[in-house]
Amino acid sequence: MFKATAARTCRIVSNSRKLHKTCQLFNENRGENPILRTLRILGEDIRLRRQRPVNEEDYRIMINREFPRHADVVIIGGGAMGSSIAYWLKEKTSIDGIRVVVIEEDTTYKKCSTALSAGGIRQQFSLRENIQMSLFGAEFLRTLKKRFGPEAEVSFHPNGYLLLASEDGAQQLIDNSKLQTELGAVNRVMTRDQLKARFPWMNVDDVEVGCLGLEKEGWFDPWSLLNVLKTGAHQKGAQYINAKAVDFLFEAKEDIIVEGVEQGTYEGINTLVVSYYNITTPKSVFSGHV
Repeated sequence: MFKATAARTCRIVSNSRKLHKTCQLFNENRGENPILRTLRILGEDIRLRRQRPVNEEDYRIMINREFPRHADVVIIGGGAMGSSIAYWLKEKTSIDGIRVVVIEEDTTYKKCSTALSAGGIRQQFSLRENIQMSLFGAEFLRTLKKRFGPEAEVSFHPNGYLLLASEDGAQQLIDNSKLQTELGAVNRVMTRDQLKARFPWMNVDDVEVGCLGLEKEGWFDPWSLLNVLKTGAHQKGAQYINAKAVDFLFEAKEDIIVEGVEQGTYEGINTLVVSYYNITTPKSVFSGHV
């Protein structure tokens, strides 16, 4: 569990960013008694519950007023993956259940993998887990408006992927297709002649077989999906912090036994140190446009 308090007077190098330190960083609190620490955190939780407003919107405003001193889950990176994790964690709990904090350094997302991606989805993989995750993603996109409302638009364009294989890779492609269809994907293995008939403009002289996705594949606007997930996570009670994770502090946990680690020597993450800018609340709205 991460515990933190903002030290607003401590500057990092020569810029105006502040150092977000936990109480563990101050000499008088080094080695804080675990029982006292637990009681302190529980006290803070009780205080928040007593102050809880009558509606969820007021509660969201309240938790974003202060830099969090502790969190049950800290997610570093608020792109599509980070925001999706935050959303589903909060979806499975109440708005004031587990405390989820998302650390995002660049709120413009100009270098974010999500914003730079092509936004494609397909099930043509060889690993069972990848296929299942993609099938879940396809169903998630199909029911997006039902879950997030009619304005949750990501401009999905259904269109199948075509994977090609030479003679050496033909059997692998066929085996992959069998696994994919067993798990619920919909695709079709095509011979060279069938490919010629379907795609007359394509040179398939060195192609033995191809596999064409027929359903649940296509592309979408990744920026819009990011907005949907981020706004959804915030509405569920996740807190977004415009900051950069700079360090982890560890403490000995002698009572924990970990395979491959000598007993009594395990050190677990106890504190996250961040260089932060300001506390942000997502202001983006659902949009189908980049």
